[in-house]
Amino acid sequence: MKRYINSFKNIKKPFLFWSEYYKRKEKPETDSFHVTLSGGLKVEIPNDLISAFDEVFLREVYHSESNSAMNIAPLIIDIGANVGYFSLYAFNNFKKARVIAFEPFPPNFKLLDKHKVENALDNLILDKRAVSGTDSVLKINFNPDVDYSVGASMVNRDGASSTLEVEAISLKDLFDQYNVDHCDLLKIDCEGAEYNILFNTSDDVFDCIDKIVIEMHEWVPKEEGTPDKLISFLEEKGFKVDFKSNWMLWAIK
Repeated sequence: MKRYINSFKNIKKPFLFWSEYYKRKEKPETDSFHVTLSGGLKVEIPNDLISAFDEVFLREVYHSESNSAMNIAPLIIDIGANVGYFSLYAFNNFKKARVIAFEPFPPNFKLLDKHKVENALDNLILDKRAVSGTDSVLKINFNPDVDYSVGASMVNRDGASSTLEVEAISLKDLFDQYNVDHCDLLKIDCEGAEYNILFNTSDDVFDCIDKIVIEMHEWVPKEEGTPDKLISFLEEKGFKVDFKSNWMLWAIK
């Protein structure tokens, strides 16, 4: 029921959306379809990414009641932006937001850029680099048989038969290069790299962040980190942490 309620909140023509959604569950007619969000933003949904759209706009896994307390023009950093669904969700709720989105996988970035251009989102800043614990060149593992990836990872090799070298930037240098002195919301969904990023971030960066939302990944090798260790780490940095059953972690000052 929650998904249907959220569709009426987030999508301009929800009945048309659900008709297309269920049609594609049985027999997709084309590779993608399009919807208009309640705020007027246009979104393309490839068949490979229906579940990703569902996660952001129907199940609203990135929603928190604390979001309503953010100022009307928040600075949001989107690490692991994929094709931009979370960034579009942010603009649908905060029209005056400024979003800096990082997505290193080229096919994903291409549609992310298309969403920016087609919606004339001047306040959406795109960066092709990955975010990691340090500035470096790293390898991303991915499955070449899919058009878009929700699982490309520098940690996990399951289902991945190809690798791609990409540039990476640390969170510290990200803040310095984009002159970020205050981040209202840091979103991280980077397929297991969350531990590497956060455990290598300095206190002065955490001091600038109000809220963090992370999609956790339980398959990460324990030497990289565990949810319990990350929760304790963030609490030491002054955050109150809420770890939800769907592997979403919220850390709020």
